[in-house]
Amino acid sequence: MSVPTAGPAPASADVQMAFAATLVDEWARGGMSHAVISPGSRSTPLAVALLRHPGMEIHVRLDERSAAFTALGVGMATGRPAVMVTTSGTAAAELHAAVAEADLARVPLMVCTADRPPELRDIGAPQTIDQQWLFGRAVRWYADPGVADAAGRPTWRSLAARSVAEAVRTGARPVKLDLSIVLGVAAAVTSRIGLGATYSTTYYTPFHVARTFATLDHLSGGRAAWNVVTSVNDSEAQNYGMTEVLPQDARYDRADEFLEATVGLWDSWDDDALVLDRATPLFADPTKVHQLDHDGEWFKVRGPLTVPRCPQGRPVLLQAGSSGRGRDFAARWAELIFTGDPGIDIARSHYKDQKEQIAARGRNPDTVKMLPMAYTVVGESKAHAEEREQLFLHDLVDPMASLTLLSELMNYDFSGLELDAPITDELIESVSGIRGLVQNIKTHIGGETVTLGDLAGHRATLLQ
Repeated sequence: MSVPTAGPAPASADVQMAFAATLVDEWARGGMSHAVISPGSRSTPLAVALLRHPGMEIHVRLDERSAAFTALGVGMATGRPAVMVTTSGTAAAELHAAVAEADLARVPLMVCTADRPPELRDIGAPQTIDQQWLFGRAVRWYADPGVADAAGRPTWRSLAARSVAEAVRTGARPVKLDLSIVLGVAAAVTSRIGLGATYSTTYYTPFHVARTFATLDHLSGGRAAWNVVTSVNDSEAQNYGMTEVLPQDARYDRADEFLEATVGLWDSWDDDALVLDRATPLFADPTKVHQLDHDGEWFKVRGPLTVPRCPQGRPVLLQAGSSGRGRDFAARWAELIFTGDPGIDIARSHYKDQKEQIAARGRNPDTVKMLPMAYTVVGESKAHAEEREQLFLHDLVDPMASLTLLSELMNYDFSGLELDAPITDELIESVSGIRGLVQNIKTHIGGETVTLGDLAGHRATLLQ
């Protein structure tokens, strides 16, 4: 079933061929080695690029049904993603039905199709393959969504940097409890330590966060702190109903407004709003509890908060952004800034730059504290401590755990790169993850070329 063409005009033939060749190279680096080409698609740029690639085994079939089942069989036999190229949605529908009937939802497979049968309508595919190439979205349906991302690049499976299986196997941060509950328990058995938890401005709402930390501040007698983050990776976004994380600038735009609304909610109760007079009787003075009526681009929040003014007035705000936008955000909002600089020279430069930005925002830099991350390795002597450091941070490190963590931090799939591939400034700028941290580690390692292996094996990555 065809649908009307929509969107911009198709790209030129040269642009299509260049994009198709790049796409096939990426697929091959990610482990794909088989392609099934159906009738009528042999002259398309994608099919031509697959036919020309020396590492691709090509299966040409005379009818759509045969092509569909060949693609399915290749995926089952090899355990690797196979791509099927077709100019008709009929083959895709045949394959969709076969997968459903055989309960083969985990078969690695990708289908590139030009039109959309009813079963595939909800994916929102462009009408023409030209348009799909133009936008870098050649893959429109796959039996296992984990095999390819929205741009058609295969993601790692058993060796996936973002694989749940690898994170669980190696213990690379697969468990993340809700710290607001943990700290509520800790508040009951402590009296002097501050209690800080991380909550994301990208996936929560201002009212929820304002209430959570105001409650924790009351429970702890004024020891609550909120570590403000914007989140960085697609896998987290997919747990909150999104397909991918927002771009960095959009995340920080949202975060700025999030803080405006949250701080407004904390301030919706005056310090002396509670009266607690049984004789009157008067619980609180209505003139000292205010509606917020925030109406912005990202949020609408009426208020007031349902938690009275907390002991600190407002919970302490922590922030750890090290990119340019992150440091600007910290300069505006943070009271404590957590840093993870890999060396003393970079730490001094970071300190100086951050303090200058705080002053430029009209705030007193002396009121904002910088908290550098420090890990200690304890031994009976210096030599013993150095020996244990070598053991814990080098000898016992699982390379896959390191790559898994690095991919989470950078929100980038390293499956197409060898360990000796250079990590360039251009690559860092292209990712949506924690750019500042990675750039600092790269600077600290030094030298003309820093490779993926260097970055993954550095202790500043391992200790995140």
